[in-house]
Amino acid sequence: MLDASRRVALIGLATLVACANPATDSTAPFPPEAGAVSISVRPARFELPDGGELQYVAATPGHWGLSEPPQHRVYVIPGSGCNGLASIALDYFQGLGQGEVIVPHKRHVDALRWQGDKATCSAAFVRDDNLARWAADATAFIQWHMETHPPRENQPLALVGISEGAELLMGIAGKVPQVKLLAFVGSSGLDPLEALALQAQRAAAPAYIPELAHNTANLVLPDNHIWAGRSIAYWRSLVAWRYSNALLASHQPLLLGFGSQDEAVPLAALRIFESRARAQQRPLCVAVFEGADHSLRQGGIDRPLQHYWALVSDALQRDNPMQACPQWAKN
Repeated sequence: MLDASRRVALIGLATLVACANPATDSTAPFPPEAGAVSISVRPARFELPDGGELQYVAATPGHWGLSEPPQHRVYVIPGSGCNGLASIALDYFQGLGQGEVIVPHKRHVDALRWQGDKATCSAAFVRDDNLARWAADATAFIQWHMETHPPRENQPLALVGISEGAELLMGIAGKVPQVKLLAFVGSSGLDPLEALALQAQRAAAPAYIPELAHNTANLVLPDNHIWAGRSIAYWRSLVAWRYSNALLASHQPLLLGFGSQDEAVPLAALRIFESRARAQQRPLCVAVFEGADHSLRQGGIDRPLQHYWALVSDALQRDNPMQACPQWAKN
């Protein structure tokens, strides 16, 4: 899910950038001839408050061949790359298929364009990509979607953040009071700068990681200067991002899915956050999947990821989501 530069960098975190008024949208589906990939869920467009646009995917149980009403609703905030998820959505989110799965994409991301690890991002994407803008855009979209597509009565709602997407969840949750569960994939819960410092200690970390973690001199360059594949505006927003204390203080149930072989986020970062959360008696379930990577895949197979989605689904059906935490995750 991640572009190469960020995938080796780290992360999974959150904080608030408030959005303005609910935005208008254009929900017309893409024409059938759009894109050259096999489309499992056809994306739609949403007009942002400033006139920009993002694309989103909305899947329902009917897409998975199920006829019953959706049991839950899950808003998924993807990671840092520019891959579109429309063509892989039904496979990737299969474990959530008994509910609605809604996935906004970043600005300038074509939801029909999936390139895997070889994804190359447009100049417009690199120019506009930073955490503050992504937080505001995602919040605006979810507020609009909740208003125009209200969930069924008593339909439980979760926010899922994948890697960088998890960095946004605390801010979004503050704007969407119906949220029952926060769920992270490949995210530690630490602020970016603290997690970067831990990543910099790993032998496999590329040279720019310790430089970014310990020397922010490059960040005085112009916003549009490109360094390590990202704009200086992006890196500046990353190292300034703070959310961990708010996450620790929150009593919203939190489910953390993590691979023991994650090369982008150190397991040590997760354990530090877990220790702090336990000390504050914060509702928490930490599910570490042995042998799984940053995307919760093991040997190229997504069985750990689907196991995690099933855990999210189970948690949403319980009065207390933390009762779904399996015994092996209660460490």
